[in-house]
Amino acid sequence: MSSLHEIEPTGNVNFLTGIKIAQLALKHRQSKNHKTRIIIFVGSPIETEDKDLQRVAKKLRKEKVNVDIVNFGETEDNTEKLTSFVNTLNGKEGTGSHIVTVSVGPNLSDALKKSAILSGDDMGSMAPASTLLTLSSLKVLS
Repeated sequence: MSSLHEIEPTGNVNFLTGIKIAQLALKHRQSKNHKTRIIIFVGSPIETEDKDLQRVAKKLRKEKVNVDIVNFGETEDNTEKLTSFVNTLNGKEGTGSHIVTVSVGPNLSDALKKSAILSGDDMGSMAPASTLLTLSSLKVLS
């Protein structure tokens, strides 16, 4: 804990690899009675191509996996890509997956409390079948 203040966010995020790992965790879970949901916290720029994001979103929609995304930190760079990703996931229905973009000022926990992620329509967002995924590059300075 004493070196926690030395951690600085650096590097790049591999968004697609993170989603694939979370999807595998959901696929091999023990209790399969709940809806599947991946919750992603994105705090670094996403350099993945839009066509690759759309391809993965269509695959997740086909497998009925909902994705909630909390976008903070690099909001200018990520908002358009992530919104398009969530819109593709939702398809014509327009529900199930959510995105929350938190700007620099507000408190992250307050923004989450007010969001559809914690008080969503289907309220399955925090069920045991959820997989939390934090996508942020951290580097410890030595």
